[in-house]
Amino acid sequence: MRLMTLSQNRLARSREGLVAVVMFAALLGAVGAAAWLVRERTIIPAQRGREILSEIRRNGLGHYWRAAAFSGYYVGRDMQGRNIGWMRVERRRFVAKFAGASFASQSTKQKTEEKWQLDDKLTSGWYEGDKFAMTGSVKTTITLEDGRVSVTQIKGSAAQSAEAALPDDYLPEGTLELAARLVAESGQRTSFEVIFNDIAIMDGKVNFTRVSMVPLSGRRARLESTMAPGRLAIIYEFDEQGEIQEQAHPEEGTRYIRTKEPAEDAQTRREDI
Repeated sequence: MRLMTLSQNRLARSREGLVAVVMFAALLGAVGAAAWLVRERTIIPAQRGREILSEIRRNGLGHYWRAAAFSGYYVGRDMQGRNIGWMRVERRRFVAKFAGASFASQSTKQKTEEKWQLDDKLTSGWYEGDKFAMTGSVKTTITLEDGRVSVTQIKGSAAQSAEAALPDDYLPEGTLELAARLVAESGQRTSFEVIFNDIAIMDGKVNFTRVSMVPLSGRRARLESTMAPGRLAIIYEFDEQGEIQEQAHPEEGTRYIRTKEPAEDAQTRREDI
């Protein structure tokens, strides 16, 4: 009986040891999987972002954008196909510089105006953005020069300013759609640091927000960020010339489709850039 008891005890200890080994292996596997996920979702995409920015600086913006001025008019529709507003995007080239502007209106809910200018190598530039909404107005000015970015923001009657060194994966204003196009062509998940109007300054500091870009096809890419105001998601679709054909906002159930600008708007609008 005593021998049987000893044998049973050894068997029980062996089983306990086996269970411990299996649990330890499972833990190592879980840690390894988590590390792999972090690497695939954060470290590698950020590295790809730096690579794309280096490529743009090496080739210059003129390599990706035509010399001819671009003007695109987009009509906004909801999921039922009803018109909800419009958007106009413009871009033109100067000597070793590009300038652009966008104007959007969602009925009486919100109006935005944005203007920017960049040199060919992304080393200097400026941006001005105005947002008018029922909840209040926001004006943001961003200046890029000598490896630093300066931000001034006015919300209502309150103004504040901040300055910071540029992260090496910072995507300057005016190049967001270009980066999405290059990500679509690359077929690889990529991430960048950007500055959003509403949260350009937080706690007295320049607030850089990380966005991810996921390729959906050679001409489509999805931009997403859980750190942006609300939950940001934009799907860009590009035409053969690399210009935006459609811009969808799945979280809002809206999309903007490029079409011919109404004649009366084309005749009366002023020079914007």
